[in-house]
Amino acid sequence: MLTLSHYPFSVSSQKVRMLLAEKNITWQDNIIDLMKGEQLSDNFIKMNPKAEVPVLQHEGKFFYDSWLINEYIEDSFPSPYFMTNDTLSDYTIRQWNMWANENIHIASGIISYLVLGRPQLKAMDPESLNALLSKIPQKETREWRRNILEKGFEAHGILESLRCFQNLFQKMECSLKDSNAWLVGNRITLADITIFPYVMRAEHAGLDFMMSYTQYPKLRAWYLRMLSRPSVQTSLLKYVDGNMQDTIMAMVVDAHPELIRLSEKL
Repeated sequence: MLTLSHYPFSVSSQKVRMLLAEKNITWQDNIIDLMKGEQLSDNFIKMNPKAEVPVLQHEGKFFYDSWLINEYIEDSFPSPYFMTNDTLSDYTIRQWNMWANENIHIASGIISYLVLGRPQLKAMDPESLNALLSKIPQKETREWRRNILEKGFEAHGILESLRCFQNLFQKMECSLKDSNAWLVGNRITLADITIFPYVMRAEHAGLDFMMSYTQYPKLRAWYLRMLSRPSVQTSLLKYVDGNMQDTIMAMVVDAHPELIRLSEKL
């Protein structure tokens, strides 16, 4: 039995859950509440010294970093397979992952923290919040989170993060050959599973106006096909109940005017 320690709204966790669902693999659910700092506990850090979700436990061993987890799942449970066995195509799939890690991943974290995390964290008492931030192992992560908490939409990196999303949408529109296309080849691969949570996060964080149907028709067609996959329903959307939807919507509505204002500078 596999055990996945994850957070429902972590894009990295979503990549792994979606692949597990696509392969119809049974796994044990272990939710780590990032808002409460459970990833910073001693027990979790023993599983992953980076204090990041997800962590996959299989046969007594722990695996972290979502791409490496998914490659491990691919090798351990090869049917159905989400690479291609074609050297050039598999290289392109890995390029998508590398591009995501180097570009959109941090941008997605910054926008998520700004729109969806900051309103909740600001409700904490300052002492508890400072203690939570101080436990984050990576200095750079501590600094940009403190900056966002203090300065909000005027924080360093917000405009650059919006530009990263803009670049993602443009890159996808150019890469998708038509409205029925996948990112690599003629079927869904790990490239699509890697990128999909970032596009969904853009919508959930109120950036849907940046990927209009008229400007990005192939991207929008791809996104709708991804949303309709059974794996999305069972591994992603099942974690969003009515109360959570209302909470997210309220935060997005509050953030929307500022997001529009900043996007006009792109």
